[in-house]
Amino acid sequence: MGRNYTTILRGEVGSGAHGVAIPGTDDRDEMGVVIESYKDAVTLGMPFEHFIFRTAEERTGKNDAPSQPGDLDLTLYSLKKYLRLVLSGNPSVLLPLFLPRDLLTVCTPEGEELRALSDKIVSKKAIWAFYHYLRAQKGKLMGERGTRIHRPKLVEKHGYDTKFAMHALRLGLQGIELAHTWKLTLPMEPYQQLFLLDVRRGQISLDEVVDHITYLENVLLELTKTSKLPDGPDREAVESWMRDVYWLAWKAECGS
Repeated sequence: MGRNYTTILRGEVGSGAHGVAIPGTDDRDEMGVVIESYKDAVTLGMPFEHFIFRTAEERTGKNDAPSQPGDLDLTLYSLKKYLRLVLSGNPSVLLPLFLPRDLLTVCTPEGEELRALSDKIVSKKAIWAFYHYLRAQKGKLMGERGTRIHRPKLVEKHGYDTKFAMHALRLGLQGIELAHTWKLTLPMEPYQQLFLLDVRRGQISLDEVVDHITYLENVLLELTKTSKLPDGPDREAVESWMRDVYWLAWKAECGS
């Protein structure tokens, strides 16, 4: 990709991380956080913010090629962009903060420090984000927003996109856990995994799924008011740490 960076945190963030993968059917999703080089950060051109690598694209030469079982989908964020996203409460980017060791492929001392900042990062902004994401996914599942058919083979077999529905329910369950405990359990609790896999396998009707999502949606909305989480993240503490990390990395890079 023609850029230089140092990975400080990287791990699996897809179905396997949540404990809801079905062997032989899933690709591998990974996410990482990098410290970009001084040259790539301070430039008149486009500074480095993120990089996406997909083996499906490498294999087929098509950037929209669907991933197949065993394929790797990797997203690397610059530290600055990652922190911007995670402080806004983005549910997807929270995951590397809570991955167990066996799901981490890279975790440097700086990565450890970042994970230790989770209590400064997680706030009610995240609960609001989980709530809004869940509402949007319910709308898509019910055909209210965009197309209802996401995975035609699943729709033909079960009457709805069961994998999409499973991830919507997962989002609701994890948002509630975060609001209560300030963390995420990965993989999810066994009873949650069993329920979500039943949904994925089409063993629960769409009406029941929508009822469950509506219930989780209402619980999340209430938790935006009652959770003990702070209203917002401690941006000053996180920014101070970020500046120190960049300073030390770039000082070493420039040899001074």
